[in-house]
Amino acid sequence: MASLKKNIGASFVGNVVYAFSQWLLLIALVKMGGERVLGVYALALAVVSPTFALSNMNLRAIQATDTREFVSFASYTQFRQLFSLIAILICVSVAAGMYRNRLEICLAIICLAFYKFFESKSDLVHGYLQKREKMNLIAHSIMTRGISNVLVIAMVYYVTHNLIQALVVAIFKSWAVYFFVDARNYRRLDLKSNHENEECKVKSVSQLFIIAWPLGIVVFANTLNLNIPRYFIAEYYGEAMVGVFASISYFIVAGSTLVNAIGQSAVPRLAKYSNTDFMAFRSLSRKIFLLIILVGMIGVWVAEFFGDFILHQVYTASIANYSSLFVQVMWAGLIIYASAAIGCSLTAVRDFKFQSVLAVLNMAVMLTSSWWLINNYGMLGAAGAIGITHFVKLIVVWLRVRYLTNRLSTVST
Repeated sequence: MASLKKNIGASFVGNVVYAFSQWLLLIALVKMGGERVLGVYALALAVVSPTFALSNMNLRAIQATDTREFVSFASYTQFRQLFSLIAILICVSVAAGMYRNRLEICLAIICLAFYKFFESKSDLVHGYLQKREKMNLIAHSIMTRGISNVLVIAMVYYVTHNLIQALVVAIFKSWAVYFFVDARNYRRLDLKSNHENEECKVKSVSQLFIIAWPLGIVVFANTLNLNIPRYFIAEYYGEAMVGVFASISYFIVAGSTLVNAIGQSAVPRLAKYSNTDFMAFRSLSRKIFLLIILVGMIGVWVAEFFGDFILHQVYTASIANYSSLFVQVMWAGLIIYASAAIGCSLTAVRDFKFQSVLAVLNMAVMLTSSWWLINNYGMLGAAGAIGITHFVKLIVVWLRVRYLTNRLSTVST
């Protein structure tokens, strides 16, 4: 348990620094360029992030729970290279097809696609490190990425007042972090790679695809769910309102830093317990859930009592007018965290196919609720759509985990 606490601590620090850096980037963009520039950046991310979430297929979770070395790292690498290139082609096609008359958005999408390409290569190394519970190395990597990201983009934008030029420079920065930090960490630790590759049963891209595609659907749908409201806001109210919603909804991401730190650190341990010690599995699952719920309640409390002050100090006076939206967003965040906490148990027992079915259901709920609520209630409707979608997910995941734990209990006895 001591090593788990150490890993959670390292992961928490790394994720906090990374999230804070990304937050500083949003603040810098909105203060230097206004809500519209931030809206262009957020809308481009809303296109690129789900695409790469699908192409990545959450290989990191598969790596972290692959306690028997079932898949070789070479297979992971080949898989990631192929599908990342496909993701770039999709992003370029979407940019050229849907935003050809809005050049800034079109170019921002293309730049962020190449940025994500190198980030996805780093993520693959992080999965390797996570399986070996080397969370300190992951923390160092994401801290480096986050700090350099805000420095490079903010400084270039300050000098040029051009978002596209800033994103082009960020592409080279993303490559540098991968090559000089993550690839180096892998080379230093992979002392038995040839032996492991010989013993692995899965060596082809097609074999790995059969394992990975359900989680790919899950992560794609989850990422898309967070971005679907931005599409409707952009359609109904324009890019400036996307910037307002993105700046406020990022507080959910800020809370997710601790949630992700807890979940990512605990999943390998939960995976081991699911095969060896049911009581330890159930006990750790409950502790994770309660701890993550506490994080969400703190976020709601802060938004309720200090929301107006925080928005005014951090962003601009115009964004501070949306303090009621801040409260609604954090309630939605609490539901997101709760469903993510239970989802850690599903990932640990490798119940991937069920998660893919649930993800498609959630995507349908998000599309329907966003279409109706945002059209009728604006950005408060967007927060409501997020909350409704993840509440449905919370209930379904809880029922599934209850069924699986009862089955594990029967097997263990």
